Amino acid sequence: MPVKKAIDGATTVHDGILKAISLQRLAPGTRLPEENLARIFAVGRGPVRSALARLKQRGLVRMEPNRSAEIATYSVAEVHGLFDMRRWIEPEVAADVTPILTSSQLTHLKSHLDDEQAARDAGDRIEATRLSGLFHTELARCSPNMIARRYISELVDQSFLAIYLYQRVGVFMCVNEDHLDLVAALESGDPDRARRSMREHLDHILERLDLSEKGEDHEDLEQAFAGVIDAPSS
Repeated sequence: MPVKKAIDGATTVHDGILKAISLQRLAPGTRLPEENLARIFAVGRGPVRSALARLKQRGLVRMEPNRSAEIATYSVAEVHGLFDMRRWIEPEVAADVTPILTSSQLTHLKSHLDDEQAARDAGDRIEATRLSGLFHTELARCSPNMIARRYISELVDQSFLAIYLYQRVGVFMCVNEDHLDLVAALESGDPDRARRSMREHLDHILERLDLSEKGEDHEDLEQAFAGVIDAPSS
């Protein structure tokens, strides 16, 4: 397979799995056999291996010798560790971007909040959760700190899996007022206010999780990727 085609194939698999995770289509613990993914995405097994290796680096896939890769699952302690990291990094990023945020960036963030609210008004809990998580990624993109942007993107993706495992039935994970308060803090130009608003918001997300041990709930791969990718599944 030509190098460019292999890279494109790996990106297609990588991005398809990421999107399925954000849409709660892939339960933690779901096995990801290479041959199945190759067929579903219409690529070779080489690109599949490359995609799975990248996802392993992001903490989203776990791989052991002589076993199929599987979607990562997190213990209660790991979820607390995940949010400890978010509380350490994201408030500082919010404070750092506050004095340098442009009007176009603020407009973009407000537009994202409108999309969140539309999903919430439509009763689409999964889409509202996905957009709420991506709001944090969009805010991080306003930072010139490339390392912080990368870490926040990975932490948000991992949070999708934590939410899948521990969300309370029928509960919207992000309260829109939290994001509105955060945008208002950013718009105020007060870094301390933005830092405090982000920290309180992350605390609220953690509080809305039911951190009791949960059993594994595996998904059918064909159903998980239906509508996520354009490639034929047979």
